[in-house]
Amino acid sequence: LLDSTANIYLALAGILSSGLEGIAQQLPLRPMYAPSVDKQQEALPTTFQDSLNCLERDSLLINDVMGPGLSRAYLALRRAEAEASLHMTLEDEVQNALQKA
Repeated sequence: LLDSTANIYLALAGILSSGLEGIAQQLPLRPMYAPSVDKQQEALPTTFQDSLNCLERDSLLINDVMGPGLSRAYLALRRAEAEASLHMTLEDEVQNALQKA
């Protein structure tokens, strides 16, 4: 699940490595997004914080794709951004994004 704030290089690396891992292990494709009927299948994250937690638990992406140094730095930066945005209005977030562009 990607949005406009995703780093395109990390996103593509994650997509490609996950696809290759699925092919190597002959894993079935996950169905399109829908509320999970199968309780064993984990639901997709609904918040940015949840998505960071899921990334942190994904040893393939954290250890093999990103590596420990990049993954620690990325998670720390994104968690700090998430924390800062909790105290911002939408207008503040837009202004902040425009200043970074």
